[in-house]
Amino acid sequence: MAPRRFVGLNEKNSSIWAALSPLETAAVACSLLYTFFYARGAIIAWMFGALASVLFLILVARSGLLAETVTHAFYLLSAAYGFLAQSGWGAEWGWMSPPFNRWTALEHLIWIAFTAASGVLAGYFLSKNPRAKMPFFDAQTTVFSILATVLMVRFDPANWFYWLAVDAASAILYARRKLSLSALLYVLYTAMAAYGVWTAYGR
Repeated sequence: MAPRRFVGLNEKNSSIWAALSPLETAAVACSLLYTFFYARGAIIAWMFGALASVLFLILVARSGLLAETVTHAFYLLSAAYGFLAQSGWGAEWGWMSPPFNRWTALEHLIWIAFTAASGVLAGYFLSKNPRAKMPFFDAQTTVFSILATVLMVRFDPANWFYWLAVDAASAILYARRKLSLSALLYVLYTAMAAYGVWTAYGR
């Protein structure tokens, strides 16, 4: 899926990030295009999502952020899955057939509770790293972004409510880390998520 969580490096890695800025620009542009086209239900969205995932994989690998490569590999697989599901190819093979059943309110509550608990556990382990900043907040945005991605590839429009919360929280997270450009990007993501909610439920 679209790589939504890695949009900048800290000051210690600023020289590396500056050298990779053209690649970052392309990755962010593809990610924004993915979100826009997904909100419109266009299948080309998955192609932009896959390309953005590959670009961000290169960025994090070159920067030595090996754990982040797992997240973006997950997004890449999700983009491939979403494309196959929407195109109907998966249905021909007999292992996927959209649209999926939407979750009930109870199922949402169960998954929210499970995801929040997973975030607390992940935050605990992150807090053991002295370099981690706001580990519990950071962990929650990570696990809920994965949950939102799962809903996206299931074509459940409720995913936009999750992205609305995740992106708004991420904007606060990056602002508190004094990463102003990254915070502005997530403000834009929040607006696009609001557009997604309006597209799915407001018209």
